[in-house]
Amino acid sequence: MAPLEQFLQRAEALLARVEAVLPPAIAREPDWKRSFAFRWKKRGGAGYLQPVAHVSTIALSDLHNIGAQKLQIEQNTRQFVQKRPANNVLLTGARGTGKSSLIKACLNQFAQDGLRLIEVDKADLAELTDIVDLVAGRPERFIIFCDDLSFEEGESGYKALKVALDGSISAQSDNVLIYATSNRRHLMPERMSDNAGYTSDDDGDLHPGETVQPWHTDDGGARLPRPRPALGVSTFWAIDDTTETNGSTEVIPGSHLWDERRIEGAAKPSDFNARSALDQSHDPGHRADAVRLAMPSGSLAIAKGTLWHRGGSNRSDRPRLIITPQYCAGWVRQLENMCLAIPPDIARTLPERARELIGYSIHPPFMGYVDGVHPNRVLHAAAPPSR
Repeated sequence: MAPLEQFLQRAEALLARVEAVLPPAIAREPDWKRSFAFRWKKRGGAGYLQPVAHVSTIALSDLHNIGAQKLQIEQNTRQFVQKRPANNVLLTGARGTGKSSLIKACLNQFAQDGLRLIEVDKADLAELTDIVDLVAGRPERFIIFCDDLSFEEGESGYKALKVALDGSISAQSDNVLIYATSNRRHLMPERMSDNAGYTSDDDGDLHPGETVQPWHTDDGGARLPRPRPALGVSTFWAIDDTTETNGSTEVIPGSHLWDERRIEGAAKPSDFNARSALDQSHDPGHRADAVRLAMPSGSLAIAKGTLWHRGGSNRSDRPRLIITPQYCAGWVRQLENMCLAIPPDIARTLPERARELIGYSIHPPFMGYVDGVHPNRVLHAAAPPSR
């Protein structure tokens, strides 16, 4: 036997042994009758849909105290299965508030009407286009579900998700929507160094889904060692009923007498120059000794500027409003610039450092803001339109 023939025989025998231990090839398309929920899985670099054998049986009627959210997502899903206009959905909020359960309950509600769900891990979002192409010709209506969604800088999944939402050169499939949940209000990282663009409702208007604030003191911008007398007084006027559910203020009793100690979950001025993201998917500042101020509408709380406190998370379906006038010693920079002596049209012509010295700046974390925003935003808002 020639050497070449011997080599080919040995190669064929080797391939036969390898094939015997390899898993069988898996079809990208599943048996659609086996389930109404599927997972996108990877094996050997190839993706495929795996039927979910045991689907959660939770129903919409099992979910309580989220009436407004339940009504909206149920209506959106109903319109989708009826081939009427419907939206992609992002549910945000703290862990354990029922975001994923709401989507699973919608699946069970409309599965008999042709609704199907495909669960995709964040790591596989780059293959969204392949998944959409796989189901585009099917008669069913598909929700692509991604749980606990957030992105860090440079992750490719964000671009793939954007293409799926906005479309590319190919038309979007009308039988696919994307439903996602996130424990962050912002899917992309927020930088504390971006504070010049920071906006907030500093009259205390806390919107649904707002997560808990960092612990802080209102006169903490004054760099004088503690313990010391308060340099200011904070007032909290409850315009709406303030409860644990809609974001009542939390205080630490006796903390106005503390020294320079730092606590978990505290706002640090140095963070405003750091390159770390604001990840609010958990609450590192939870304290057993904290007290929530449940305040009926029209009531008033008064606190020394040295008291550690924070705004709670709003888990209700409505905003809640608290007005917080602040008072400080005359020689201390006030929390909010009530007036700026140099008008914006003149200040814009000055060097940046000169603008900071006359009041167009903040002292981290927020001392010196104007109407809830960095004073530089006032300059931009008042700028004449370019020609």
